[in-house]
Amino acid sequence: DEVFNNWLSTIAGNLALPLIDGGQRRAAVRRNRSLLEQRLYEYGQAALIAIREVEDALVQEYQQRQRIESLEQQLELAETTTRQLRLRYFNGSADYLDVLNALQEGQDLRRTLITAHQQRLAYRVALYRALAGSLTTSPRESGDKA
Repeated sequence: DEVFNNWLSTIAGNLALPLIDGGQRRAAVRRNRSLLEQRLYEYGQAALIAIREVEDALVQEYQQRQRIESLEQQLELAETTTRQLRLRYFNGSADYLDVLNALQEGQDLRRTLITAHQQRLAYRVALYRALAGSLTTSPRESGDKA
């Protein structure tokens, strides 16, 4: 008889507890749901930013590759022009000033090409950073105790 009374009082207490708590459980559920929605929104924003950064880095990489190819073609033409002007100078049909101008243009193109390669490497680093995400770690991940 005592076991039955304990069981009955336990069930009655469990049924009455939600009625007595004054809506605290409903408020906790709403608060947790709001926190979940906020975290989901923040995650979505972070994902959109990451996707945009990767797309931007890919576009920059592609455009820089196109620019480098164009500069390389221009440099080939400048070298061909320089060779032809040297031949013309040695044959007496061109001034040496034309040869010097062609050499100067070739050197300018080489410097521009080197700068373009450096910029492409910088774009590549930006792409890798965008793909890797944040490199910062929390104190727990780096071995510090919080």
